[in-house]
Amino acid sequence: MRLCLIVLALFSDFVVAAMPEFLLGSWQINGKNEFEVWSKINNNHYQGQVIQIIGGRKQIKEILNLEATKDELVYLAKVMNQNDGKTIAFSGKLPNNNGFKISNLNHDFPQIITYQQLSTDHITTHVVDKSGEGFTQELMRKDLPTTIPAWFFTEIQTHAGRWEADNSKYQSENEPYDTYVIEWQLGIGGTSLTGRLFALTDGKVSQDFWHYRQYWDNLKQQAVLEQFGLGGVIGSGPLHYINEHHSELIQTFTRPDGSQWQGKHINQLDGNQFTTQSLQMDTNGEWQAGRTYVWYKQRSAD
Repeated sequence: MRLCLIVLALFSDFVVAAMPEFLLGSWQINGKNEFEVWSKINNNHYQGQVIQIIGGRKQIKEILNLEATKDELVYLAKVMNQNDGKTIAFSGKLPNNNGFKISNLNHDFPQIITYQQLSTDHITTHVVDKSGEGFTQELMRKDLPTTIPAWFFTEIQTHAGRWEADNSKYQSENEPYDTYVIEWQLGIGGTSLTGRLFALTDGKVSQDFWHYRQYWDNLKQQAVLEQFGLGGVIGSGPLHYINEHHSELIQTFTRPDGSQWQGKHINQLDGNQFTTQSLQMDTNGEWQAGRTYVWYKQRSAD
């Protein structure tokens, strides 16, 4: 039994030594906004992705796996929207210290892929057919850029459109409006929202009460909602993602005279129904509940 454990340990060390550790990390391809990123799953298995950054979004182009066995190196490549979603397998000799070559001569293209380490921060890949026709890529070590998270894109795409809320509960002589309306529109490139809040009284449209801007602040790494209202009031603060149905917005509001206060909205999204509960911080630093509205998304006129 002890001898078996020693043999297994020696075999494990052999396989570990064969993995191309120089590959681990993030690499920018040919100066493009495209990256090849490799991470270690275990001593015999590395996983990679080819990621393209488009308009601040991460788009996965390829999923890669590199595995070492006793006798060979296996490279598995799944290219999105190609090969009917199938994974293509390449194999080759176990790598030396600074490179490896894998092939699949039955594949149309590529048939041979070579990775060569030129320095700690520089790799060259040759992607060719069996006649040597193809292309070469230079990969330079560089961190994957910070991008806008997927939840934020879902947030703004879901909210784009017209939402209406019944105001009969709060209707009064000074507030005759029977319905409040928010219209959200995606900004250029689909990475932000602009909006406006107005009211209806017997179908008559009021002036705009608020104008909104919602965007992702890459410097602060947070979603931000800004709003501009009557009398020069400005509100701004972070939108915190809790889960796909819940978020929380905390803003600081200021008037032209310098006075300010803090407000909070607790939001719940359920399909085409959006519930907002407003709160305001009192002089003791305690949140006091305000109004709750249930907003319903309206069907497009199209």
